Amino acid sequence: YLIFSLFFTSDILNIIISNTNKYAISKLSEEKRLWQNLTLLELRIFIAILIYMGIFKLSSIKDYW
Repeated sequence: YLIFSLFFTSDILNIIISNTNKYAISKLSEEKRLWQNLTLLELRIFIAILIYMGIFKLSSIKDYW
């Protein structure tokens, strides 16, 4: 976690969250779909999954789930 925080500070993650939420609201409102705002915990989990998938290569995407 400490090494990760050197590259992705809370400020950077909050910018990503803010822009993701703004973009999703603007796109999904056109389709009249609801959006639940992305949280810091959800973003960290998503990035952790991406890192895990990069380190541990499995033969199929389905194998990760």
